[in-house]
Amino acid sequence: MTITHQADPEAKLKFTQQRDQVVHTLGNLTLITGSLNPSLSNGSWQKKRPELAKYSKLNLNRYFYPVHEGEDPLLDWSEDSIRERGRVLFQAASSVWPY
Repeated sequence: MTITHQADPEAKLKFTQQRDQVVHTLGNLTLITGSLNPSLSNGSWQKKRPELAKYSKLNLNRYFYPVHEGEDPLLDWSEDSIRERGRVLFQAASSVWPY
């Protein structure tokens, strides 16, 4: 959130609504064990990502593994990151279930 959002209540509301809309999409969902969920649920991305990579053995979560060479596109988990993962998941699902 920028300084403009903090000073303008309408801009803050719009930003929050847009963020909430993106957060509740396929790109922001994953499968984890019940024991891992409480430790990740409200944590920051910097804490969640290493835990996902360390403890999740699902292929679905390989997407979150850290990049060891070059620029890391998931260094921050932003609205754009969520949308991109949604596109990736949609393409994978479409290839498995083409109808």
